[in-house]
Amino acid sequence: MDLPASTIPANLSAHTAESYDMSIRLLSDGLLFALSDTDGKLCASCTYPFESGAEDYCAAVKELFFRHQHLTFPYRRVHIS
Repeated sequence: MDLPASTIPANLSAHTAESYDMSIRLLSDGLLFALSDTDGKLCASCTYPFESGAEDYCAAVKELFFRHQHLTFPYRRVHIS
Protein backbone atom coordinates (compact mmCIF):
# COMPACT_ATOMS: atom_id res chain seq x y z
CA MET A 1 0.00 0.00 0.00
CA ASP A 2 1.61 3.26 -1.11
CA LEU A 3 0.72 6.64 0.26
CA PRO A 4 -2.23 8.14 -1.56
CA ALA A 5 -0.87 10.43 -4.28
CA SER A 6 -2.60 13.44 -2.72
CA THR A 7 -0.60 13.12 0.52
CA ILE A 8 2.86 12.80 -0.98
CA PRO A 9 4.46 16.18 -1.71
CA ALA A 10 4.47 16.53 -5.48
CA ASN A 11 8.18 17.28 -5.52
CA LEU A 12 9.27 14.37 -3.29
CA SER A 13 12.22 12.57 -4.83
CA ALA A 14 15.70 11.46 -3.84
CA HIS A 15 16.86 14.99 -4.73
CA THR A 16 14.23 16.94 -2.77
CA ALA A 17 14.03 14.69 0.29
CA GLU A 18 16.68 16.76 2.06
CA SER A 19 13.94 19.38 2.55
CA TYR A 20 11.92 17.02 4.77
CA ASP A 21 12.21 15.28 8.12
CA MET A 22 11.06 11.66 8.25
CA SER A 23 9.78 9.84 11.31
CA ILE A 24 9.20 6.13 11.49
CA ARG A 25 7.54 4.43 14.42
CA LEU A 26 8.02 0.68 14.59
CA LEU A 27 4.73 -1.01 15.41
CA SER A 28 4.10 -4.63 16.30
CA ASP A 29 2.28 -5.10 12.99
CA GLY A 30 3.97 -2.56 10.68
CA LEU A 31 5.42 0.93 10.39
CA LEU A 32 3.98 4.40 10.87
CA PHE A 33 5.61 6.81 8.39
CA ALA A 34 5.39 10.59 8.82
CA LEU A 35 6.93 13.35 6.78
CA SER A 36 7.24 16.99 7.89
CA ASP A 37 8.65 20.11 6.28
CA THR A 38 11.40 22.35 7.68
CA ASP A 39 8.82 24.25 9.77
CA GLY A 40 7.69 21.00 11.42
CA LYS A 41 4.35 20.95 9.56
CA LEU A 42 3.11 17.43 8.86
CA CYS A 43 3.09 16.80 5.10
CA ALA A 44 2.19 13.11 4.94
CA SER A 45 1.61 10.11 7.15
CA CYS A 46 0.67 6.52 6.55
CA THR A 47 0.67 3.16 8.27
CA TYR A 48 2.29 0.32 6.38
CA PRO A 49 1.19 -3.11 7.65
CA PHE A 50 3.58 -6.02 7.41
CA GLU A 51 2.91 -8.57 4.71
CA SER A 52 1.86 -11.96 5.98
CA GLY A 53 4.42 -14.71 5.74
CA ALA A 54 7.53 -12.76 6.76
CA GLU A 55 10.16 -14.91 8.43
CA ASP A 56 10.70 -12.50 11.32
CA TYR A 57 10.26 -8.86 12.36
CA CYS A 58 13.51 -7.68 10.76
CA ALA A 59 12.64 -9.33 7.45
CA ALA A 60 9.18 -7.73 7.53
CA VAL A 61 10.69 -4.25 8.07
CA LYS A 62 13.21 -4.77 5.25
CA GLU A 63 10.43 -5.84 2.90
CA LEU A 64 8.56 -2.58 3.51
CA PHE A 65 11.68 -0.54 2.73
CA PHE A 66 12.21 -2.45 -0.51
CA ARG A 67 8.56 -2.06 -1.48
CA HIS A 68 8.24 1.71 -0.76
CA GLN A 69 11.14 3.59 -2.32
CA HIS A 70 10.37 6.90 -0.56
CA LEU A 71 11.35 5.26 2.76
CA THR A 72 14.95 5.09 1.49
CA PHE A 73 15.36 8.70 0.36
CA PRO A 74 18.12 10.83 2.00
CA TYR A 75 15.94 12.99 4.28
CA ARG A 76 17.23 16.00 6.20
CA ARG A 77 16.62 14.21 9.48
CA VAL A 78 15.36 10.74 10.29
CA HIS A 79 13.80 9.80 13.61
CA ILE A 80 13.02 6.17 14.42
CA SER A 81 11.10 5.16 17.52
